Amino acid sequence: MDFRLNEDQLALQKMVREFTDKEVRPIAAHMDETGEFDEELWKKMAELGLFGILAPEEYGGSGLDHVSLCVVMEEIVRGSGNMYNWLVTSNGPNTGAILLYGTEEQKKKYVPKTASGEFRCAYAITEPDNGSDTRSMKTIAVREGDHFVINGTKTFITMATLADRILTTCKYVENGEDKGYVTLIVDRDCPGLIIGKDEHKMGLRGTSLNTVFYENCIVPAENVLGEVGKGMEPATACLSEVRVSCGAFAVGLAQEAIDLATAYAKEREQFGKKISQFQNTQFVLAECQTKVDAARLMTWRAASELDLGNGDRLYGSMAKYYSGEICNDVVRKCLQVFGGYGYCTEYPIERIYRDAKIAEIFDGTAEIQKVIISKAIGIR
Repeated sequence: MDFRLNEDQLALQKMVREFTDKEVRPIAAHMDETGEFDEELWKKMAELGLFGILAPEEYGGSGLDHVSLCVVMEEIVRGSGNMYNWLVTSNGPNTGAILLYGTEEQKKKYVPKTASGEFRCAYAITEPDNGSDTRSMKTIAVREGDHFVINGTKTFITMATLADRILTTCKYVENGEDKGYVTLIVDRDCPGLIIGKDEHKMGLRGTSLNTVFYENCIVPAENVLGEVGKGMEPATACLSEVRVSCGAFAVGLAQEAIDLATAYAKEREQFGKKISQFQNTQFVLAECQTKVDAARLMTWRAASELDLGNGDRLYGSMAKYYSGEICNDVVRKCLQVFGGYGYCTEYPIERIYRDAKIAEIFDGTAEIQKVIISKAIGIR
C-alpha cells in the first residue's frame, strides 16, 4: 500500500501548517497557563472547515478521508496539543456514531451544525468507578412514556461545559431488570443534566474536563441512538477512528519536539562547539526521527484501512499504542537536549512534555491496546 500523500492532502497539510503558525502557536502558552478556551480561535478553525472533515458534504462537511484527518491533526497539535480535543470532539466518535446509527432527522439536526462549528459536543461513557471496564457501568436509563430518565455520573468528559449535546451511554433497565445498554443524545437543555467543575489537568489545558451528573435527567425518546438494548454498538463503533486520531496527535507532538530540539542544538554552544556537532546529540535525534516516521506510517496505514472500510480494531490499537509510547520516549529525549532550560516554561518543550503523557492514557490506555492486539494475533 502506498502511504504517500496525494496532491489534495499535501495542499491541506500546507494550509493547516500555515494556519497553525499564524493562529495557534502565538496563543498556545496563554491557553496552557490560563486554561481558557479561546472562542476566536474556535471560530477561525470553523471557518477553515476543520470541524467537518469527515462529515459528508450533504450534511455540511468536507467529505474527506481519515488520512486527511490525520494530516490535519498532526499539523495543528504541533502548535498546541490542546487542539486534539477540539478536533476529535467534532470529528470523532460523537458525530461518527450519529452518522452510522442516527435517524435522518438526527443527522440533519446535529451533523451540519457540528461541522460548521455552531454546535460543540461531548462523549460520555467513562465513570468514576470504571474506565475501560464498561461492564461495571452504574449509570442507568429507564423508559417512562415518551422519554427516558437517566441517573448516574460520568467522569473525564472533555468539552462538557461547552457542549450543546453529550452522547451518553447507560445501562438500560426495564422493570428492575438489566436489559443491555442504551445510548442517548442528551441536549444541553435536558432537565437534570448537571456539569461539574473543571478538572485541573497536567496538560491539554484550554479545554474543559468535567464530571457530569444525571439527576433524574429527562431525555426525549426520539434522542435514542440506534436500538434500545444495543447501545454499546454506537458507543464503540468509532473506537478505531478515535484511536487513529490519537496516533496522529502523538506523532504531531513528537515531531514538534524533534524540530524544536534540532533548532536549539544548532544554537546552543558547549565546550566551544554547537551541541548539534556532538555525535551523541546527532544519534539521539536520528533515533527519534526514525521512530516518529515509523509511528506516522503506522498511523497512516490504520487510517487507510478505515478509508477502505476495514474497521478492525487491530490497526487502530497498534497505531495508538506505538505512537503513544514513541511520543513519550521522543519528547523526553528531546527535552534532555535542552538541559536545564527544558525544565523551564520559557521553552515550549516543557508544555509538550506534559501534553504527551495523555497519549498513553486517553481513549483506551496502552495496556488495553496491548490486550486488543494480543487477542487479534491469537494470544488468549
